[in-house]
Amino acid sequence: MKSEAMFDCPVGICVDFEGNIIVCDSNNHKIRKISKDGNVSTITGSTRGCRDGYLKDVQFDDPRGICVDNSGNLYIADWGNGRIRKIVLSENGKAKYL
Repeated sequence: MKSEAMFDCPVGICVDFEGNIIVCDSNNHKIRKISKDGNVSTITGSTRGCRDGYLKDVQFDDPRGICVDNSGNLYIADWGNGRIRKIVLSENGKAKYL
């Protein structure tokens, strides 16, 4: 991979419609994207917690599963918080729980 990102317990993955691999980086409490050319970036997540809002503010606690719907929204099993979280990338990157 072409970045310095260090995964810690990557447990859930899916592939979006652009061919990027989306990964739950569980112990880092982040959702990461691996592009087709191998670059790794963080979509959302920071420190352990439970916060919704814009992508830069969102907090997870041990995210473990992920899928993408036909609109490109991400659904994340936020295991430590006991919630299913929805990331709406088309709305300026907002997260909320279901």
